[in-house]
Amino acid sequence: LGYSVLDPLIRDPEIEDISCEGPSKFIKVWHRRFNSRGWLETNVCLTQEKLDAIVTRLVHRSGRSISTVSPIVDSVLPEGFRLAATWGREVTSLGSSFSIRKQRVEPYTLCELIKAGTVDSKVAAYLWMLLELKGFVVIAGVTASGKTTLLNSLAAVLNPSWKIISIEDTREIALPHSGWKPLHTRNIPAAGASINLFDLVKLSLRERPDFVILGEARGQEVQALFQSAAAGSGCVTTFHAPNVESLVARLTEPPLSVSRALLSLIDAIVFIVKSADGGRRFVSEVVEMHETPLQLFKADGAAWEGDPDESHKLVKRGVGFGYSERRMSYELHRRFEFLETMVGEGKTSSYANISSELRKFYLSASFTL
Repeated sequence: LGYSVLDPLIRDPEIEDISCEGPSKFIKVWHRRFNSRGWLETNVCLTQEKLDAIVTRLVHRSGRSISTVSPIVDSVLPEGFRLAATWGREVTSLGSSFSIRKQRVEPYTLCELIKAGTVDSKVAAYLWMLLELKGFVVIAGVTASGKTTLLNSLAAVLNPSWKIISIEDTREIALPHSGWKPLHTRNIPAAGASINLFDLVKLSLRERPDFVILGEARGQEVQALFQSAAAGSGCVTTFHAPNVESLVARLTEPPLSVSRALLSLIDAIVFIVKSADGGRRFVSEVVEMHETPLQLFKADGAAWEGDPDESHKLVKRGVGFGYSERRMSYELHRRFEFLETMVGEGKTSSYANISSELRKFYLSASFTL
């Protein structure tokens, strides 16, 4: 039962990743409390026979099979953890291997990220407002920089009455909304049996969602996401790119081939990075997409430079909702005050607390001209 010698590592809530590169190699972990130390070596080392048995068990528990005919598996364990496994020496000379990326049982809230210094409350209020006005936001960065964590925390503060569709290869997003519909791909070798991200984004276009969340944009599904944004749905996704130049180049060149004319549909790009020692993840800048990209916020040490009142995208989105300049300022301030109060009162880590307070927030909205 369980995961044999991996059980203690699987059960430890502070371990984010578990990796084994092959037989006779010590299993390594990435520990949340010791980010600055990188990969930590455990005292667990498996023979080829035991490693093959562990890989077989992991893959079987994910509902898949692995063999010399099909030696690569990218799947999900029952707990929702991502599994990547290889078999024997079919694709690596070392032997069978596996990597497990774990998720927190309860995702980080936006208030937790503010408290941790990942994002400033002023920046968070701006992004919340932009998404509330059904904007199109891209969260960009390198691997394991915290893109999906930030995406999930922002989506969780959206209007509780909205219909939200999330689309992923592997389920990572978790929202408290009653109108949330999670979709995920299906990878089956039989012809016509697989369902990819493009299929799911196209499907979402027919469901009249208030908001579409694409876990990661990397293929032809990007074209359909831009269609969704053009049709009036709010959109947010993550993208692997370290800067604006790289992001624009990847979007506009094959295989994505998004027309440069469509790039203006993107309202803002949020760049999230890891500190040099790996101990901290934080938003480094927010760039609004115009003919020439405009940096709106920038991290400067422990502070953020920038002012949401200078946002042309917010003004443009607000006009579409009938917001005056004064109304926009009021709504931004409400969100900023809400986040500051929640952090100040220590109501940061519970989704139940956040959801309860959010319902009150949306019900109490009142603006006097």
